[in-house]
Amino acid sequence: MAKQEGEEGVWSKLPPDLLGLIMAKLPLDDHLHLTSVCQHYHLIKSLNFSSPTPSSPWLIFPGRSSTTLKFLPQAKTTPYETTIPSPFIRRRLFIGSSNGWLVTISCNPSLDLHLLNPLTGIQHPLPPIHTLPFIISIPHKSNSSVKYQINNQSICDHNSFMNYFFTKAVISTKDFTVVLAHRYHNRTTLCYTRPNLSKWISFVIPYNHMHYAIDVIHDNGLFYALTDMGNIIICSPSSITKVLSLQEPRGMLGPSTHFIVRSLEGDLLMVHRLRQPPDEVDIHLHDFRTCEFEVFRIENENNDQKYWKQVDDLGEQCLFLGDNESMVFSALKHPELQRNCIYFTEGRMILNKRSTSCKQPEQCDMGVYNLSDRSIKKLLYPSTLTWPPPIWFTPHIDGSH
Repeated sequence: MAKQEGEEGVWSKLPPDLLGLIMAKLPLDDHLHLTSVCQHYHLIKSLNFSSPTPSSPWLIFPGRSSTTLKFLPQAKTTPYETTIPSPFIRRRLFIGSSNGWLVTISCNPSLDLHLLNPLTGIQHPLPPIHTLPFIISIPHKSNSSVKYQINNQSICDHNSFMNYFFTKAVISTKDFTVVLAHRYHNRTTLCYTRPNLSKWISFVIPYNHMHYAIDVIHDNGLFYALTDMGNIIICSPSSITKVLSLQEPRGMLGPSTHFIVRSLEGDLLMVHRLRQPPDEVDIHLHDFRTCEFEVFRIENENNDQKYWKQVDDLGEQCLFLGDNESMVFSALKHPELQRNCIYFTEGRMILNKRSTSCKQPEQCDMGVYNLSDRSIKKLLYPSTLTWPPPIWFTPHIDGSH
């Protein structure tokens, strides 16, 4: 965001309190541009006028170097670029995004985990993954690689572990509890940590629900995880873990991904993302592509048996799905968004290793799915690089974050 000639002089003539009030009314992308050209910014922050209006999600892409990221707001076609503190962002994978923060994992053998605010550059290390009670790290004799053993059974190298063990991480910014969903499902498919803890702690799931979490969200102090069988695990560090059993809808198996999201009306929704390979190709050499979405809402039968019922219209709502915490926004409040649509990125829940490696930008499976006419519009991809894969991000820069 280069300073334009004359801008500093224009804004410097305004009283700081008036300038602060103006900035508080601006969208975040304009707010960031103004702070880059205005030397009064630190004074404005001291007057508590610097919080911008809430923003719809931005896309994060790889930057031009190993230390930079690009941000693309929905209303813009030109991305912003920022420098990220070490370790190099090109050597990390995004496994979650919530409330202005990313959860990243380094591609090195130790699989270092961090909380990162990419706008401010603030980051916090998270406990090592081998502090999970059922994970043992096995260093190689040369100390150049590490293997990980799960529950004294499965053994895999750090690359396989990084790509296929993690499902998603979400963050409660009230107390910075980080919940990690993973594929290991012997009653411990969810775990959590906090900045004051030195290890990960597993949530224990009841014996009669032996399924793993495929997506997780945070809402009002509780975490809600969707399982591979369509049930919902409800948990928090301060409460007993419960499982909400639902009648399984069709389509839970096969080349698909599922998400859980809280609607603007407060309903829990499940979204089924169907993928298929391109026509007449070897599915082992090519990526699956998104072709359709289905949305379900929890309903009650007369006998109080809860089940998933398909929803054909989201009204003014639009969903943002991918490796981020699943989100919902109003197209009325954010006119840059399309109503009754699903914005999606590629995500890591794929069927072959090729999708986790570098590829051509035009091959990335990301776009906007319209529930009304079932069409897909491709999203702008303003980068020549695809690692780390893009992710949705809700930006925050105020002091509370």
